[in-house]
Amino acid sequence: MKYIPLHKCSICKNLSESEYGYYSVSPSGSHRPLPIEANRLKSIEELGSKGQKKHHIKQCPFCGVFYAYDEHYEYDVTGSADELMLTRLTPTEAKDLMNARECKRRLGHLEEELASTHLVTRRYAAKGLTSHYLDQEDVEKVIRLLDSYDEDVGLAVLSYLDKITEQWWRLNNRHLIEQIARAAAKDETHKNNPLIKQIIWRCGLK
Repeated sequence: MKYIPLHKCSICKNLSESEYGYYSVSPSGSHRPLPIEANRLKSIEELGSKGQKKHHIKQCPFCGVFYAYDEHYEYDVTGSADELMLTRLTPTEAKDLMNARECKRRLGHLEEELASTHLVTRRYAAKGLTSHYLDQEDVEKVIRLLDSYDEDVGLAVLSYLDKITEQWWRLNNRHLIEQIARAAAKDETHKNNPLIKQIIWRCGLK
């Protein structure tokens, strides 16, 4: 599949990093559908169900970016509600869905796209590389991302760290994130950012 930067993809440029929707079968009958572009993604794998949850993997047919798609069903005496969550995955998070050569190719493009003039592409590059560097246990490169690029890149790095620390107890690389959090807390640019304060709190640091 030919590589296309996120801002040039007719589907992904119109989707946020995470999209939320729901359908309610109740007297109120309220609905909030996912963006119409989400319907154009291709389902490639069903990861099974757990209780009232269903997990799927979807892929953009144009640029090849992968998404996690989760459905959660809730039932009570007033009716039922279906909650929908679509989350864009980084190449590292989706590495088991492609061969090693393709994953390496995509990571190489992300390094180039840190300098993109398009915000959606630059942020995705920063999050994708943060994910990759953590997988490689390369703390210095994550810290370099925070320090060496523009404010939007730094914010994207912190946003990704904030997302993955929401389930802190499940992380296998907690010691790496603690090192990054300590470094960011000492940096004048980041130390007062609410995201880094929240990450530090989750890490149990002072």
